[in-house]
Amino acid sequence: MHLLADESLEGRIVAGLRERGHNVTYVAGARARLPDPEVLRMANEQHRVLVTNDKDFAELAFLRRLADTGIVLFRMHAEDSEQKLDRLLQVIGDPETKLDRFFTVIHADSQRRRALPTRKGP
Repeated sequence: MHLLADESLEGRIVAGLRERGHNVTYVAGARARLPDPEVLRMANEQHRVLVTNDKDFAELAFLRRLADTGIVLFRMHAEDSEQKLDRLLQVIGDPETKLDRFFTVIHADSQRRRALPTRKGP
């Protein structure tokens, strides 16, 4: 799976994903301090699912319709990076879970998904 890790995501999660063979570009390493719309543009251009802790991406995806690829949002506040990584790997590994073109919210014991609206243009 090709992922784009927002700089809000813990580096330990990025390292854990890479160790398990996932293709991950980390915004913090590639282009730190990139504005959120540019992060989404990068995900769209590279056909990567964005993984983030930043709930501002919901507005960009649903109100401004800037997302072409999937977005995974963590809503796990008390859990540490290892627990978040384990939870993400569960979601990625589930053959029933489609991430592309969905906004997926991951909680400690559940997840919810909503299809992304059609993008507004370039």
